[in-house]
Amino acid sequence: MLVDAIESLPASFILFDKDERLILCNSRHAGLIPEACDLLVPGTTLEALIGFAADREVIASAGSKAAWIEGRLAQIRRGEDTIEQAWSDGRWYHLFERRTSEGGIVSIRLDITERKQAEAAREESLARLQMILDRMPVGCIVNGPNLRFSYWNAAAERMFGWRFEEVRDRHPFEPSPRRCGSGRWPTCCAC
Repeated sequence: MLVDAIESLPASFILFDKDERLILCNSRHAGLIPEACDLLVPGTTLEALIGFAADREVIASAGSKAAWIEGRLAQIRRGEDTIEQAWSDGRWYHLFERRTSEGGIVSIRLDITERKQAEAAREESLARLQMILDRMPVGCIVNGPNLRFSYWNAAAERMFGWRFEEVRDRHPFEPSPRRCGSGRWPTCCAC
């Protein structure tokens, strides 16, 4: 029943004993690196599996393999980490690694590739929108839900004479940063 429950998880699962020897893993974990299946047998050491991943450059990392292996083993041995890990093939995983009460190590790895791709697409869209707004020849001012200025492009700076840093998070009805006639924000560019 326990093995069936572990197989039913929507994530990879791997368990090591206190001597860092593999006890069991589910088929999702075996599917992560199919060429490592021969190593995924009881008794294989954690260090052998980490070394295999480093040799195959599975994980996107900078620096030497030896340094990465040493750092990754230390990270796992702490047993309290929750990390996001980029793989060299573009996949992303969220890892939950914990020590068991008997000193073993349990690791659950959730595929977050789609989320990371969506985040990257969102960031790209925001950067593109920012570039368009920054290059607009007309003033563009954006107010947040509280009416405070949350964006003010270069054309608005030229139009009103204030840099965005001077007006950021200010309310249009607050006194202006520099006196302008009545001391209020201009209602037109003839101030």
